[in-house]
Amino acid sequence: MANLLSYLKAQTQDMVSLLQKLVEMESPTSEKEAVDALGSFLRERLVELGAQVEVAEQAERGNHLLARWEGEGRQVLILCHMDTVWPIGTLKLRPFRRDEGIARGPGVFDMKGGIVVALYAMKGIKETGRLLKRKVTLLINSDEEVAREIGLELKEGGTGGASDGNLTAALGVPTLDGLGVVGAGAHSDDEHIEVTSLPQRAALLALLLQKL
Repeated sequence: MANLLSYLKAQTQDMVSLLQKLVEMESPTSEKEAVDALGSFLRERLVELGAQVEVAEQAERGNHLLARWEGEGRQVLILCHMDTVWPIGTLKLRPFRRDEGIARGPGVFDMKGGIVVALYAMKGIKETGRLLKRKVTLLINSDEEVAREIGLELKEGGTGGASDGNLTAALGVPTLDGLGVVGAGAHSDDEHIEVTSLPQRAALLALLLQKL
């Protein structure tokens, strides 16, 4: 069985390329068409990873994505969001760029880097021949930045969270928060992430999914 961290470190450039693609698909909460375009792209990536994907359609905001992988026992819930606070056109002023191990751009930390971490955690599990011990559900919602209700009825109890763990913690659900990419500057012009943390956090999340 291949070493998970070594495998993911070898995927760093691909992870950065995916991050750039996500950042360049601007997705402000208020722009349903833009968010849905990003959602369609992510849905294709999730299907490639073997997930069963449900699209929860919303009338005013972008559609949510609910991806499921089968496993034993109760599910682990990973939370992400694909909307950002940045209006269309921000990318022209602050394009995605990478220099000296730092990647910058609107939404790179909040939270498109976290989506990359979640996708590559599942890719790492798949490509290194590991088996899931629990069901895994990845919920990527479209309107976190305005604190809208998600509007989905999850039939299984969830544990975990790659982002916005305050939501699950407030409901009394056992929660691990802060598993996304390492960075800073959310909602600011200095938004950035540390590139080396992409494979590291993906490996951490993947290993937690194996151990929980």
